[in-house]
Amino acid sequence: MNQIDYTIDNALVILQTSNNQANFYLEFCDDVDEAQRIAEIMEEHNLIHLNKMLCTLTTFGIEVCNNGGWLVHLNQSKIKEQERLDFEKIEHEKLKYDAKLAKWQVRVFWPVFIFGLIGGVSGIISLLLQLREMF
Repeated sequence: MNQIDYTIDNALVILQTSNNQANFYLEFCDDVDEAQRIAEIMEEHNLIHLNKMLCTLTTFGIEVCNNGGWLVHLNQSKIKEQERLDFEKIEHEKLKYDAKLAKWQVRVFWPVFIFGLIGGVSGIISLLLQLREMF
């Protein structure tokens, strides 16, 4: 987390506690240029609507505030991204083993089928010979 994330989190708190969940971006920090930059970043992340100097929380911004703030949202996003990467890694490993298994099945199928066919035929012949000897 960097300083901008902490400032965004504080700005969301300011907006959430303001009347109509709107306020001027000058309330975010002391430096006007920095406050404007923070407001633009927040608008890029769809946290606010920016109308000149007035910032209003979006539906997503309200949701982020209600779920613990910007920092919590970032942590949850990192966790979800890590889970997605872990799942993709596991899926890749599974595909690798499935491919190896498929190759093994192709190589083994015909020899096993032929041995089974030979065993079945010899069993039928053996049964017929035993029945022939009985009668």
